[in-house]
Amino acid sequence: MKRSAPSELLALALSLALAWLPVQAQAAPAQSGFKHYITDQLEVPVRRGPGFNYKIINLLKSGTPVTVLEVNDKGWARIQFTWKGKIRQGWMPARLLSNQPVARMQLKTLQQKNAELNARVQQLQQQQQQLHAELDDTRKQLGEAQKKLFTLRKDYTHLKQVSGHAVALDEENQKLKTHLRDLEQENAMLKEQIAHSEDAVKRQWFLTGAGVLLLGLLLGRFMRAPRRRSSWSSDL
Repeated sequence: MKRSAPSELLALALSLALAWLPVQAQAAPAQSGFKHYITDQLEVPVRRGPGFNYKIINLLKSGTPVTVLEVNDKGWARIQFTWKGKIRQGWMPARLLSNQPVARMQLKTLQQKNAELNARVQQLQQQQQQLHAELDDTRKQLGEAQKKLFTLRKDYTHLKQVSGHAVALDEENQKLKTHLRDLEQENAMLKEQIAHSEDAVKRQWFLTGAGVLLLGLLLGRFMRAPRRRSSWSSDL
């Protein structure tokens, strides 16, 4: 691309002015093989060779990323950059390169990070509010659970006392059942003895009655009066 003489003179004057500008304190020396950025200048000329006498082939805006291929002993850096989708190479003073993005890009990055942090802070605040609400609900539930636990403990103490009485009653009941079983067995034995006694009495009475009857028959037999003879039989 051909330029008019006044344009080339203006570009040359701009290059000379940029060459004498002080280097930023935070900018490190350009190193080959690493990505660098055009410093905070409006436009920086890129030349065909390492010197101001070489023709300008491009004007790179501030913040344009470039790759440093080499740096010669005179402080000129051969760079590689993308121009309208094509990869090109050229030379420029290494002092005009910085290994950090320019302030404008850093500001944009910081603003983006700040926006992300603000969004994250808002999200955390919402989570904190939600957690506070959940904490309040948990505290309420804990209070209710403690009340229920107190009531259950009272009920448990009462049931323990009642169960203690119930155990004593059960033991006494078992003793009474055992005593009742013994009495039932003794009563059955007495009934059996009474039944045997009644049978013996009945047999005794039967034998006694039979003896009395027999005795009466015998007495009647022996104590009967002699029969008188008739008169006609005596006359004979």
